[in-house]
Amino acid sequence: MEPLSQKSLERIVSQRALQIWSSFPCQICVVGFLCGVCLTSLFLAALTSIGSFELGGISFSAISMGVSPGTSSSEVINMVTRTNFNSEPVETEKLRDLQTQNDRNDDEKVSLLYSAWSAMLNEDSEYLKHLRLTGYSVPKAPHLENCKLTAQVNQRLDKRSENESFPPWAGWKGLLDMHPAATSNEQLRYSRLKAVSEGAYPPWVTGSDDENYPLTRKVQRDIWFHQHPLNCSDPGVRFLVADWDRLPGFGSGAQLAGMFGLLAISMTEKRVLVSNYYNRADHDGCLSRSSWSCYFFPETSQECRDRAFELLGSEEAWKSGIITAKENYTSEKIWTARTPKIWGDPWSYLQPTTDVNGSLLAHHHRMDLRWWRAQAVRYFMRFPTDYTCGLLNGARHVIFGKKAAKMVRKSLNNEWPKGCSAVESGGHCYRPRPFQDQKSLHCGGGKRLPPTYPRERELQIRDQGFGKGEGEDKTKMKNENEEEQGSPDLSPTPASSLPIFFFFFFFGGLAIPPPPLGSLPSSERQHRPCNRWEAVTADRYQWRYWRQLLVVLNSPMWACYPPSSGIEEYVWSSHKPWVPRLLLSMHVRMGDKSCEMKVVEFEEYVHLAQRLRKRFPQLNSVWLSTEMQEVIDKSKSYSDWNFYHTNVTRQEGNMSMANYEASLGREISTNNALVNFLLAAEADFFIGALGSTWCFLIDGMRNTGGKVMAGYLSVNKDRFW
Repeated sequence: MEPLSQKSLERIVSQRALQIWSSFPCQICVVGFLCGVCLTSLFLAALTSIGSFELGGISFSAISMGVSPGTSSSEVINMVTRTNFNSEPVETEKLRDLQTQNDRNDDEKVSLLYSAWSAMLNEDSEYLKHLRLTGYSVPKAPHLENCKLTAQVNQRLDKRSENESFPPWAGWKGLLDMHPAATSNEQLRYSRLKAVSEGAYPPWVTGSDDENYPLTRKVQRDIWFHQHPLNCSDPGVRFLVADWDRLPGFGSGAQLAGMFGLLAISMTEKRVLVSNYYNRADHDGCLSRSSWSCYFFPETSQECRDRAFELLGSEEAWKSGIITAKENYTSEKIWTARTPKIWGDPWSYLQPTTDVNGSLLAHHHRMDLRWWRAQAVRYFMRFPTDYTCGLLNGARHVIFGKKAAKMVRKSLNNEWPKGCSAVESGGHCYRPRPFQDQKSLHCGGGKRLPPTYPRERELQIRDQGFGKGEGEDKTKMKNENEEEQGSPDLSPTPASSLPIFFFFFFFGGLAIPPPPLGSLPSSERQHRPCNRWEAVTADRYQWRYWRQLLVVLNSPMWACYPPSSGIEEYVWSSHKPWVPRLLLSMHVRMGDKSCEMKVVEFEEYVHLAQRLRKRFPQLNSVWLSTEMQEVIDKSKSYSDWNFYHTNVTRQEGNMSMANYEASLGREISTNNALVNFLLAAEADFFIGALGSTWCFLIDGMRNTGGKVMAGYLSVNKDRFW
């Protein structure tokens, strides 16, 4: 009986306890007790993090005052007295320390952003994970270009539209031509075809006729149509197939000049020029090995190339003259090829915008050659390939990346990186990985977000030396990069913040229950934000919701871009990558060039730059390209100028250009030359030597790129003028 009575007693006690627990006053007491515990923990955590408090206008701080358990009361009174009557210096010192800490945090965040861009540029997802970042949470880099997207747009512009006779040049600019309104508007399509047939101009020419050499837009249009016949298999289409010159003494400029002579011959003889072996592209970095198309779009269509190479093996085609080669023409005819007379003589009214020895050069004996080579270089370099775009991205990032990161960081204030009130452990914030696997992360309608920037597998930024600016030392740059790439702080969340999470976990959950799995409207289910789980079973949905809530509290940075607006996606995307403005390009040619032109010392180039700055006082950035180490060393003595240059080995003494390029290797020498060329063409002003073929071609690229009125300051004249 005794066990039975004991069980009855336990049952009565349990029922009584259940009744008490079910009563509303009891629940209020329990909730109040837990709230009190959490609020007390929150108060203590805040007090610990602040480390000081004020009472009656007197500031107490265990750190600043140095109070220890063994300190006597008289010492404490003396401390309080000193604090009370000498508070201004202490406050000033605190403000100074706070400013120093803020500056340090900003520098560390700039380094974090720069490192994240570097990882994205090389598509190094492992290093990005090492930084506890995702590509979608990193602000876009203004100095980098989306090479894959640009190449796709340019490929569309460099061929005829499907079942049409003309390329889509008269459409809306850039990505706007892919806007739904453009693709579905039949009236726009008809107007576009009509405009192209009546003479719409190609999109690779920037500016109006007044901002370029005469007839530039028309000439570029005519060259393209000449090089892209409708039917390459038509018996009436003739070809000129030629390898690029590769004699040891021929530099890049001489090779281009020779090919431009062949283009003039092919235009005069009504042949399609097809370039063949290009020795400077014969390296492992080029997917289109030994071809000009490694760096720029080919000069003709693939159909015409295939047809021309097919005819090379036809004896009948050689006899009938359907196909010719470079060997059919003498070197003199190639180098002194007559400018095609298709457009009259537009060079006779070139605007005098070149300054030599303080005077504008209004006329010289080779004006036709200068005009034609400008047209030819613009056509051959009309669209850089994905590979060349990657090289430019690498150069801009190493040279201008830190400056761009500071600019972006300043514009964002404290909005990035989110979740970091202070940057710990070498500039890296600890962010737990989101619960969802990044490989399966989908945003807005199940579309997987692509990487922001493509991987340029050939690009090794630091190894190939793209970038040294303002006299920086390469060793110093490497050390800084190693410091930036230090291990992130992987310490767990501070214990003082845990009560906050539990407070929101238990009591926030009472007020904010998870939405039912099927209760969301269809529109919201399609476009709901990424911090809500995708399809999960109902029995696991509740737990995942709360687990996600904890991640939200601890790490609010999510791996999804906010939806981009139409103007961002279709309009602003057409803008060119950022570089410091105003930017002066300076090409200093010395070395073995003394046998062909008057060589001028670096001081004369700087003198011309000072002339420019008198008119444009905001000018202080110079893109310096040269083969001479002496010039780089001298540039460091001009502290009032910011000189930027690629970081490659440069020659000392009077080494020949052929030997110097051989010492660099084919890949580095060619990549470095073309990066310098294209950045010089995009600069606001240019100083060079017209006696140099390379400067001659840079000037031509600028004069067909909307920069005629920027002028050209030259330290000498061409030897043939």
